[in-house]
Amino acid sequence: MYRATTPSIGLAAGLALWAAGCTGMDFGGEIRVPGNQTHVLAEGESHPSPILLPGERLFNIHQTAGSRTPGPEGTAREDAAATNDGSAFCLAEAANGGSANAEFKIGHRIENQTGQALTAEIQVEFDLDYAVTASAEPVAQTLATANLHLAVLDARNRPVASAAIVQLNSDMASTQAAMSHRHRLHTVIEPPQRCANVLLYGKVIGIAAAGQQASARVEIKNLRVRIDCSPAPPASSPAAKP
Repeated sequence: MYRATTPSIGLAAGLALWAAGCTGMDFGGEIRVPGNQTHVLAEGESHPSPILLPGERLFNIHQTAGSRTPGPEGTAREDAAATNDGSAFCLAEAANGGSANAEFKIGHRIENQTGQALTAEIQVEFDLDYAVTASAEPVAQTLATANLHLAVLDARNRPVASAAIVQLNSDMASTQAAMSHRHRLHTVIEPPQRCANVLLYGKVIGIAAAGQQASARVEIKNLRVRIDCSPAPPASSPAAKP
């Protein structure tokens, strides 16, 4: 195992977040946030205070999913958790013909009701631990995969900015690592009632042929997010014709 710190990454783009409603079926399926937990920037709140998570508020996106199929003679196990204070993990283990998958989503949804477009500067920090293992001489049917993505999703769950943090499978190598991550994102949240989902999405899969095993795990801890919102500059006007 090794430990490292990644440099800050800026994902800058003009990101207009638009759609009717704040749910969708993309990027791992629907993100469920009860209406009373959505972080609303209210009308007239043109210079909101920095949003520090966790703090006075906790993360309002924290959900998991998974399934397992042990097969006639195999075994399979899946497990996942995501808490509103900033930790999450997913695990999939399979052996002797079994298969399993698990995933988590953790992050925060903001809804802009200020009446004007807001620029959001987002800083994300977390500790990451992951592992991918398989039988020493895996056959084609044996595979373990681990993935973790950081994204800003629009109101239809479409990624308008994303970064692949982990993309591993056991065909590359059996590996384990722990490291700290820091990332920076920039987006624009358009009114009225447009929402932005700042999200970490982890997914693991384990598939094992007869007589073999495969497992994968992704875990994050100490997730910290800071979001600074300010009025977006006006859109540029076309140059006047002579």
